[in-house]
Amino acid sequence: EECMVETSVSTADAALARTLRRHLFDFEAAAAELSEVHGLSYGVDECRLRWALLHQNCCELLAAEDVQAVPEDVTPSGFNVLKDSLSDQLSTLFRNVRADLPTMAVSDNDTDESDEEVE
Repeated sequence: EECMVETSVSTADAALARTLRRHLFDFEAAAAELSEVHGLSYGVDECRLRWALLHQNCCELLAAEDVQAVPEDVTPSGFNVLKDSLSDQLSTLFRNVRADLPTMAVSDNDTDESDEEVE
């Protein structure tokens, strides 16, 4: 069965979403505010059903984007949490980075011209 996904959000649906979030998904409080403030005659059950439809549409859109976003030539890394140690790999990485950092030879005889006052 092909799903018809809505891609635009009506003003009423946007008001429903904002109101539900503001009331922490208390559908009774949201329905009351929608009626009083926005002039929408949603009952509690209509709010629940419309929200469920909007949520389903959003999930279907995200799922469609996920399928399109994954290239076919992606291969797994081969890392296995049961036999590989992330801690050991990070230690090796940090050791290699420290080995590649340049060193500065500091002696007591060195003078730093930047310590002098500038007039």
